[in-house]
Amino acid sequence: MRLSILRLLYFREDMTAIQVVVEQGWTRKTVQDDIENHWGSLLLGKYATFLPYSELRDRIHPLYLGYAVQCRGINNNEVSEYAEHIHQIWSRFAKEKPTLPPSYPSISVKASLFENDDIEIIHWTDLSEKLTIFSNGFAWGGIGTGNIKDWQESREEMMSPNRDHNYQKRRQAAQETVEKQEINGNTWFAKRFFTNALEQIVIEHSDLVEQWLEAISTDNPEEIQQLHLVSSFYEALCEVLLKQPNPDQGIQLYWQIQKLERRIGIEDKHSGFEFLDYALFQAACVDSIKQAWRTKLEQCKTDRELLELAILAQSGNGCDWLWLNIESGIQSLAPIEKSRVITLLAFIQESKAGEWLSSLVPEQPDTWVKKLAEISHHRWQKNNWAMHWFCQFINADDDVISWTSFRLFLRCVDSRFWLWRDQVQAEGSVSTFSPKRRQFLEDNLETIKHRIQTNEEPLEKHYLGHKILFGQAFPWMSYLLQ
Repeated sequence: MRLSILRLLYFREDMTAIQVVVEQGWTRKTVQDDIENHWGSLLLGKYATFLPYSELRDRIHPLYLGYAVQCRGINNNEVSEYAEHIHQIWSRFAKEKPTLPPSYPSISVKASLFENDDIEIIHWTDLSEKLTIFSNGFAWGGIGTGNIKDWQESREEMMSPNRDHNYQKRRQAAQETVEKQEINGNTWFAKRFFTNALEQIVIEHSDLVEQWLEAISTDNPEEIQQLHLVSSFYEALCEVLLKQPNPDQGIQLYWQIQKLERRIGIEDKHSGFEFLDYALFQAACVDSIKQAWRTKLEQCKTDRELLELAILAQSGNGCDWLWLNIESGIQSLAPIEKSRVITLLAFIQESKAGEWLSSLVPEQPDTWVKKLAEISHHRWQKNNWAMHWFCQFINADDDVISWTSFRLFLRCVDSRFWLWRDQVQAEGSVSTFSPKRRQFLEDNLETIKHRIQTNEEPLEKHYLGHKILFGQAFPWMSYLLQ
């Protein structure tokens, strides 16, 4: 009941009632009550601007202090106090270094990216087994230089009759790890650290930023432990550093975080893409950023990863860079380069990509490259079919036709839906896209996400249109292994 009242007051902006809540002394709960802490901290952070910052700091959850500082107008003194508060927490863990279980699993924190993040509940409980079938040294289609023992052990674990039991043990280990960190006062662990006011700290307190980065600048086990303990803070710091005119510090921190074996990744709750990857492709298109994008492209080892990269580039500042790579790659004599850009063309929104693929198919001799061009053209068309049926769902006068269109939409949809959904909805008919249909769409977002996952399973199992099979050599393998 109390959290519902806090949420209602936050949206209704009833200052009289809010004043009562503040005067009655609402303070965040020390026990795990994330939802009430969320709405109460947002309420005080946004509306209790009459409270001294020192009192507000003691009453709301530390993760929302940046939001409060922003709502209070980015006062320089309060920015400095907030920076010092961050540094105190960071210093404590730098000195004490609470231990983490050696076997705690990777944790995915699901959060809102496209919606208003300051009113979204953050869920940390979506855990993943993160089973690695091949080690980093393996090349798709061949054994490469990897250790075959890694693959055998992972395969045995995946096929084990105790797999479900082992998965439950991982979940329990993650739960216990998070609870223990919270008891130890680590309020940043497995939570999203909001970037509000952090950019101002980066600008005004570069000395602190240098100290935070210096402490994790090597592969020393103690420094890696520090990065694990407060990884959500470092991810937020990385997002902000990537936005700076000189993003080199952000790029270096990005790769340091990516190297962690057991990530606590912050992911968009809809697409499943990591916030850090969005931030990387939102960065200004300077040479060092383009090199990082190129590295990400070369790291793609499945068609699903190429799809994700194409979406990230189109949703950020990488669209022109993507086209430049395609225009140069299509002329390449190396089959791996040419095949990669043909695959990428399938995932580009513009009609020019479809036209290019249409012209490529008859031009190619009857080889695997021609087959890849045909596959890519079909993939490009499927996205257009999904857009068509989604428009029909929104605009159809008859509810039966609308529902039928939605079912057909589900047959075609993939992650590109999150790229064009808002635009298509905005262009839809106000009269036909009724509150009932809007509610139907909201109620079926989980269904859409599930169908996206199902529809993209073939992409996970293919690279450049070829099925990924252990020990199989592909026509372009010699170029990949060079």
